Amino acid sequence: HHLGDHERALELSQESLRISFELDIRVTTAYCLEELAAILAHSGVSRVAARLLGGSSAIRIETNSPLPDNYRAQLYDPTVATLRDVLGDDDFTAEFESGAAQPLDKLVALALGVETHRSEAT
Repeated sequence: HHLGDHERALELSQESLRISFELDIRVTTAYCLEELAAILAHSGVSRVAARLLGGSSAIRIETNSPLPDNYRAQLYDPTVATLRDVLGDDDFTAEFESGAAQPLDKLVALALGVETHRSEAT
């Protein structure tokens, strides 16, 4: 993703998510959702990206696993800023909260089914 190959990054991140979810490694699942959110935010799939961040936040709260400072500064905060710019604060918050409330299996299915070339209107 950071090298600009968003399609390959999406493919690898989805595979990592699938494996971490199947093995029930919650913190890794949160990282995968956050990376996918960053890829999707860059690709214009903003609403799904915000939902994935909400889901990752719920996992982090459940597992008492806060974001590392460096990771927050390099990936998470810029993704949130991008999504807030695109969606606006109210829509971002609504999508984030929707993702946080969604059952993890449904959120993972959403993340595994998305493609970056199929971007949303917002």
